[in-house]
Amino acid sequence: MIIPGARNTVYSAGYMGSLGVIHYKAEEFRRNFKYGWKQFREDALKDAAKHLEKISPVLIKNPENMIEYVLIQSQNPLTPSTIILPQFHEKFRDLLGPELLVILPNRSTILVFSESENNLNLYKKTFINMYTDSIYPVSREIFRINDSGIRAIGDYGAK
Repeated sequence: MIIPGARNTVYSAGYMGSLGVIHYKAEEFRRNFKYGWKQFREDALKDAAKHLEKISPVLIKNPENMIEYVLIQSQNPLTPSTIILPQFHEKFRDLLGPELLVILPNRSTILVFSESENNLNLYKKTFINMYTDSIYPVSREIFRINDSGIRAIGDYGAK
């Protein structure tokens, strides 16, 4: 499935195998989800919502004691999928404002910034390193999340 505005990021159906996430083959997907993508998406969103409730974000503050960004780290591979939930926006809207900028450099990390305090350029090299050094990179794109949903708005790795 494509994320609006995304050039390099998609999400796909998978499940946890003994060695990590395994993407469904077409025939396997059809066998397991008789009602197709809609059924899979509903089940996946329920699982992601349960995981989001367990996430313990860390507030990173600047010298003025203002929240610079929110750091989420988890070994659970469901972590990146939580950003498509309406509850994700609700969870961070009061802290950071209605427009969130989200970075997913790897499967274990989400960074959430306020769009009104857009200071992503300060961290660009860090984002690139987190992405390139990862065993499980996710995306170099920057996602805006607001009341309308999610949209990719740029690539922090672009030159």
